[in-house]
Amino acid sequence: MPLILRAIITGFGYKLGAELARYAATRIGLIDKQQAKEEEAAEDTTEGLPVEPDDVGAEPRSDEEPQVEPS
Repeated sequence: MPLILRAIITGFGYKLGAELARYAATRIGLIDKQQAKEEEAAEDTTEGLPVEPDDVGAEPRSDEEPQVEPS
């Protein structure tokens, strides 16, 4: 079995298992629904994704060409 296919199946199984465990825990009262929603939101964050250097603190871009001062 190719490695990428194995990784996809493993990731899907992990996500499915986590959802089932969270559902069972809320049904039997181990955790409340608000806590489960917070945990799910924390799982789905984009932490660790690279940020474009141009987007950090930049002002909105205009369609004008930048003006270069003659030297």
